[in-house]
Amino acid sequence: SDGTSLDITALTILSAGINFAGTGNVSLDASHFLRGNLSAHTNDIDGLLRLISPLAKMNDKDRAAIKDLLTTQDKNSKSPARKADFIAMDGSIFWGPFKLADLGPFY
Repeated sequence: SDGTSLDITALTILSAGINFAGTGNVSLDASHFLRGNLSAHTNDIDGLLRLISPLAKMNDKDRAAIKDLLTTQDKNSKSPARKADFIAMDGSIFWGPFKLADLGPFY
């Protein structure tokens, strides 16, 4: 409900060799949109983007742009592992100043 927050101390998603882990704090605003932050890392950015693209309604161009942004952030660009801090607000999810996807309300 509005005003109730959830501390994420150990979020882990394992799927087909893709490891995603994060910590943060999230809540729902009055319109039931997600707000908060998540510091996350994955061992396979390509696999993670393929996994979440249907949920976030990302097309191939969106996935490529996000991967490029995350790759330029990381000095070890030959590794498929990536770290990123995400912010959810105003019905969207952002990586820094870059909008990654629109999110629908949660009920």
